[in-house]
Amino acid sequence: MAHAGRETWLAVRTSLVGNGAKIKITCKNESGKKLDKVEDVIYNNSYSGKVVIPENVKTDDMIFFEVELPKHGLKDESNSIPVRPAIKVSKFEWDRAEVKREDIVNITCKFESGVEDEDEASVVIYEHNPNSCDIKIVSIPATIKDNKIEMQWKFDYQDDTLQIPTEDELNPYKKKYANPQYFFMVVVDGVKIGDKRESGLMTFKDWIDHAIFENNKPLMNEKIKVIFSDGTEKEVTTDSNGRIQLKDAPPGKITLDLINDDDLKKDEENIRQQLEDRKKAEGKSSPQIKGKDESCDAGQFGPAPSISTKNSSSSEGTSSLDNTYDQEFLHEEQERSVE
Repeated sequence: MAHAGRETWLAVRTSLVGNGAKIKITCKNESGKKLDKVEDVIYNNSYSGKVVIPENVKTDDMIFFEVELPKHGLKDESNSIPVRPAIKVSKFEWDRAEVKREDIVNITCKFESGVEDEDEASVVIYEHNPNSCDIKIVSIPATIKDNKIEMQWKFDYQDDTLQIPTEDELNPYKKKYANPQYFFMVVVDGVKIGDKRESGLMTFKDWIDHAIFENNKPLMNEKIKVIFSDGTEKEVTTDSNGRIQLKDAPPGKITLDLINDDDLKKDEENIRQQLEDRKKAEGKSSPQIKGKDESCDAGQFGPAPSISTKNSSSSEGTSSLDNTYDQEFLHEEQERSVE
């Protein structure tokens, strides 16, 4: 079966024909009119190619292929196949722009021409990756009814989100974080509809449910900075169980930084005292030290002490903060700030 305005695939098998032998294929209709022509070479006694059927070919016209091997003086013809009208669609889309785990997604493809009820088709879903290649996820059989295909698909991300490269990991390669996105195609009579992602890209959004502990106790009502895989940040506060919960997060690794106001105050006071001691030793006037609520250059006191931990989004997890490491980190920051 061929469709007007579309490519049609064909295959030629030979015997005892050497690799690289020239082959000429001409597509004709029943009246002998040439519709398209292909010239190529054969390898392993086989050739696969495609020709374009003009859009102005009459409906139900019969076409065939004339094959010639010039060097061998051989010529033959294929059987005839009917031409159906060009396949045109009026609606081709997902029912949403974003998808979450276990969502039920509606897929719609409405045809204007080129198909008939009870025609068999396939809906093929792909994951789009701008940093690599599109990956086929699933092919779902379908039957055209009332000139349309309507079906539901249950989304579930099967891979480990920890395997998604972060923005920082991709920067050395001059690439960007890629949130998993999906598009679909419909295949009827070998004709691919939507191969240029006309369905639109549906973006996967994940969730985070994470508990944070310090000395085996929940870190309650503390401010936490969450750094997502795409480099964006968000400040949240732990609940009475030390948990943070976020929806619509970019899937992948996360980094959690503790924002501790008490440690920041201690850090400032320590630096203030060290500068006072230096003033007395050097006999110089003390430079003004600005409080945390006043404007100051980034890094004047060094960053607030923080503990980072990584966890995959979309799964429950816990983090334990080490006080010893926290104090050492603070000490290093104080020395760096004084210098």
